[in-house]
Amino acid sequence: MLTKKPSVLFKKHTSDVELELIIKRVAEALGRDIVVHSGDRDHRPKGSPAHSLHLFHRALDFHVTGMSDGDVFHALMLYKGQIFSSVIHSYQVIHHGRFTATEGEHVHIGHYHHIHGFMKGPGVTFMEEGIAPGTKGKYHVVANG
Repeated sequence: MLTKKPSVLFKKHTSDVELELIIKRVAEALGRDIVVHSGDRDHRPKGSPAHSLHLFHRALDFHVTGMSDGDVFHALMLYKGQIFSSVIHSYQVIHHGRFTATEGEHVHIGHYHHIHGFMKGPGVTFMEEGIAPGTKGKYHVVANG
């Protein structure tokens, strides 16, 4: 019996080739389809920070079919070594929760790459924002490395 390979549907474009590879690895690691609903931006939607990596064409927002965004966030921490090329790259993964200051709950992956002072050491920083009513607009680091 043939099994279907997980797919990634890009509803919005991302110029960052590394992010395209990362999101395909996420689909493979989780064995599920993904819908990317935000990528490159030239504007700031409601709640988006002025230094958003979307404005530098270095971020994407997505949902995984059949999984809550919270479960996806925790799975990304679990499969970090399989998904991210953190030996030379630096990433941020943010779970914007139900109470987010942005336009709705989702998972965000950003790729730092010599961007106007944003270059960080290699690794992945996992953050949450808007998980509870009192955390709207407040970013909390969950894991680093």
